[in-house]
Amino acid sequence: MLTACPIWVAWAVWVAWAVSKLTLADISPRVRLWGALANPAGFNLAGFFAIYKSMKRAPHSPYKSRGGIQRIVKAFGYSWQGLKSAALHEAAFRQELLLCTIAIPIAYWLSKDWRQFFILIASLIFILIIELINSALEALADAIQPDYHPLLGRAKDLGSAAVLLSFMVALCIWAAVLIPNYL
Repeated sequence: MLTACPIWVAWAVWVAWAVSKLTLADISPRVRLWGALANPAGFNLAGFFAIYKSMKRAPHSPYKSRGGIQRIVKAFGYSWQGLKSAALHEAAFRQELLLCTIAIPIAYWLSKDWRQFFILIASLIFILIIELINSALEALADAIQPDYHPLLGRAKDLGSAAVLLSFMVALCIWAAVLIPNYL
């Protein structure tokens, strides 16, 4: 498997190089793109960016940010707001957060090196991530239709199953990491 890796890298480099040969006049149907890939003539970075600019983009939304460092700061603020909202409004997230605060010192005590410790912590964070996605799905389902609907009920059940599977994955990771330490 690893011996094929240089072939894929070489192919990807060649495709990027071939696409960069295109000019703005070459960009319309896919046939021209494939023709340029089959017959690269020289390096043209402007052609590559012309392809990128010609891709269809969604119309600009006033709710979307423009970019830059302010976007990163605002995104961090929105993420922090989401974590606070989950901690305030979601009982399951609070329970799993309590589980994590208990399990982190146990992971530190039972792991033999930092790699094992970080793997155990990553499995706990994975549970929290899946719970956040499940909570977002449930909040969206409740906002769409407050009354019971069988499809929304199924969607909530599937989200709950994802949380259960994340617990099973975390348990398997803890077992795989800790059993060899003590057997």
